[in-house]
Amino acid sequence: MTRTAARLSLSGRVAELLVVFFPTFMLFTTSSSFGTNWENHVWHIAYFAEYLRNHGAFPTVVSTIEQLHLPVPLFYGYLFHPLLGLLAVPLGASLALKLAVVAVLWAQFRVVRGALVRAWLEPRTAGVVACLVTWAVYPLNSLYTWHLITEFFAAAFLTCALAYWFELLLCPDDERLRKSTALGLCWCLMAGTHPITGAYGSLALLTTMAASVVLTRRYRALPWVVPQLALTALCLSAWLFALRSFRPFLAIVTETTREVSYYPDVDSLLGRLVPYARAPKDLLAPKIAPYITATANVALLLFAAALASAAWRRTHNTPGARRRVLIVALSGAAVFATLFHASLSPWLFGILPPQLRVIQFAARLVTYQNLALLCVVFGLSLCARGLAAPRWAAIACLVVAASFAAVKLDHAWLVRQRGVPPPIDRELPHLPRWYLGLSDYATPSLFPKLARAPGVKERQVHIPIGLGANFGLALPLQLELEETSLLLTNVLAFPWSTLVLDGEPVAQRTPPDTDQPRLARYSFAVLVPRGHHQLEARFEPDRRWLFLRNAGFAVLLAWVLSAAILRGLATPARPKEP
Repeated sequence: MTRTAARLSLSGRVAELLVVFFPTFMLFTTSSSFGTNWENHVWHIAYFAEYLRNHGAFPTVVSTIEQLHLPVPLFYGYLFHPLLGLLAVPLGASLALKLAVVAVLWAQFRVVRGALVRAWLEPRTAGVVACLVTWAVYPLNSLYTWHLITEFFAAAFLTCALAYWFELLLCPDDERLRKSTALGLCWCLMAGTHPITGAYGSLALLTTMAASVVLTRRYRALPWVVPQLALTALCLSAWLFALRSFRPFLAIVTETTREVSYYPDVDSLLGRLVPYARAPKDLLAPKIAPYITATANVALLLFAAALASAAWRRTHNTPGARRRVLIVALSGAAVFATLFHASLSPWLFGILPPQLRVIQFAARLVTYQNLALLCVVFGLSLCARGLAAPRWAAIACLVVAASFAAVKLDHAWLVRQRGVPPPIDRELPHLPRWYLGLSDYATPSLFPKLARAPGVKERQVHIPIGLGANFGLALPLQLELEETSLLLTNVLAFPWSTLVLDGEPVAQRTPPDTDQPRLARYSFAVLVPRGHHQLEARFEPDRRWLFLRNAGFAVLLAWVLSAAILRGLATPARPKEP
């Protein structure tokens, strides 16, 4: 490498770091969390790390002093919390999460830029697009305001998977194994991190694959995707097994409306386009700030329009290419407009199957609006090779993106200044103070209620858990009862949980109709006669689930190692005309 090339390479790396540092520097300005849900995620990571440190394995269930046998690891963040927990063993939960945020944004920037260069977009223009994707407002809102940490990571994996698909579509045959492996791994991590993004993201990826294959007529890339989908299904087989077995009975499903939620202050036209305060009440309530919650990637929208104009001019002598540019621009605009309108009005969900309403919040469609714009950029670059944006358009859009992101970061800073809880690692094995959805994964409808016996008093008991080598494990509770009592335990009602009284399993029952809080009504109860007794709680997963989980983690480990080896063996090459 010449001295000039080395200097350019160094300046490029510095530029990458600055692009990623801008939206993430605030992560390292405080040792505290950024809010309630942020604290919950850090707590989960810390729990996995502590369990792994003491048992050399990942927990199948979460047990704390307040509540036992929360089956969260079976359903939510199935891959996310174990992987971050592994990183947190040497680093601590808070630092592990922050470094993971920086790493995923940096990887997203590099993957998107590399894929665009592969698609014959001018390198500096590709860098601008990758920067606009990195500085988008909605992912920063997921990170700093709504604290939808798993959704943030899943959306980044989705973006990387999309970029790797275009790499796979265009790369020579000797690179397809490496690109398809990276694509499949990102797809798997997306689905295993956030289920809703996994469902919608998979639909978006499949649609993009079909459209791009038709546009380019490069059908040879499709067979490489099939093995990756099979590996993804294998890695997530235990999660799919749990969903298939219990999803219809989970409290979060049976007690949650399937209607998509719209919020007037958030899901409005101005809310999607303008991230600035529009009324005095917005300035007086900075913690709410609906105007900066779900803003679309306006800078990328403007830049895509500028690229479409440049592509139209560039292809004036080639009618076939110009026709493809028009098709890409119009179809991309139609998809974006449909998703944009659906995020403001419920008409689209009214005609779609009820299963698609699992998205919960209309604002989540912003992720797919932004993804549609990125697909338009890829399509334009394929139709007009060597496409470059005017310098004024690149500068203007970078200024817009930086100003929007700065408003979001300023809002996050104001919220942090209002006071947040201290780091939570030292609170184990207690639950966080504001843990959300304690009973979401209970299945009370599967169990009959105990009959109320006349004159029998209710009594709440807490089965203890161990520390150190027994961290997260339920310990026997010694009871001395002066009269027959109805014991309301702290063991969440779930089919794989069992109460054991004096060495004998007890029939799984929930309390009779009672004035107790919802969590107590969704936990197991047992009628115990007077005298001395020993009460235990056991969590015994289905053996098929245990086998699938172990096999899935083994496949994931081999997959990651294979991707690393293939990347290490790769030699960088400039994209060539086919």
